[in-house]
Amino acid sequence: MPGEFGHRHAGRRVRDRQREGGVEQVVDVIAGRFTFTGPRGFDGFHEYAVSAEHDHTMLGHALAMSTHGPARLTWLLTFRPLHDALIEDSFDRAEHTVTGIVARPARWSATVRRLRLRLAPRT
Repeated sequence: MPGEFGHRHAGRRVRDRQREGGVEQVVDVIAGRFTFTGPRGFDGFHEYAVSAEHDHTMLGHALAMSTHGPARLTWLLTFRPLHDALIEDSFDRAEHTVTGIVARPARWSATVRRLRLRLAPRT
């Protein structure tokens, strides 16, 4: 169906400094799912999941959504680039919180920088 898609960020592997040795299998997965309540035309959810895998911890993000009406265009032109930048920024913050550094910080695209300038509150 047009307008339906899934979107998955690969996630970040963060070495688990609090464990000695490795984890041989996924022991626990902690997830948070957020259902869209607006704007109109966005139906679905996105979620974060944290899991322990071998010698690292994996933080991932998934998006499952369908768009309807004007949201099909606003998603592509506005919300998707801003959403992706926000998720990458959240991965950077999580990595910094766990390790104290960010190995490869995300960079905003020219499109994201323009959108943020245009949509920033006027003071």
